[in-house]
Amino acid sequence: MMDRHHWIFWSAPVGRLFRTEIRCSWTLPALGAILAILHGWQLGLVLFGLVLLAVLLHEFGHVFGARLTGGSADEIV
Repeated sequence: MMDRHHWIFWSAPVGRLFRTEIRCSWTLPALGAILAILHGWQLGLVLFGLVLLAVLLHEFGHVFGARLTGGSADEIV
């Protein structure tokens, strides 16, 4: 079993929203770079923004769902 110190979990805090800390894994900027290389920087930036928005909406769905059912969620990675 992997612990949270494993390299895949490396992340940095980027802000707080709705009492939830948002942390960015190193894989997100890597995805942005790949999209920019494959599609050019302008389209890559648009695609990256759409992916980022979709991921945040999805993860906040988990946060709000947990809170509505009596659970807790205070971090998104």
